[in-house]
Amino acid sequence: AATGISQEKASDVLNLFLQNGISPLSLVDLQYNGLTSVPLQLSKFPQLRTLYLQQQAITLIPSGACPDSIRKLDLHLNLISSIAPGNLNGKKNYICVKILNYSNCNWYSRKLRGN
Repeated sequence: AATGISQEKASDVLNLFLQNGISPLSLVDLQYNGLTSVPLQLSKFPQLRTLYLQQQAITLIPSGACPDSIRKLDLHLNLISSIAPGNLNGKKNYICVKILNYSNCNWYSRKLRGN
């Protein structure tokens, strides 16, 4: 896990992957950094399935921040006050979403799937 990198450095690293045509990333682990926003580049990775963004200073999940390929999204220990429409609603592919300190992923994923 990367620790202590800045928002700018996280964006630089993700841009390097995109510029070099290495976009089949399936897991991005940026936990424990202090990022203030979800890196916009994440939406450009069509095979991204697992995203760890826990323990940041993220307050908003903007529209289009999470690609449709995401199956596991960890956002706990953030300061999230708003999730833009379309990021979680209607996505049937999640197996686990962890927001704030809620850790019962099985219950939450069933709720997201409408079960």
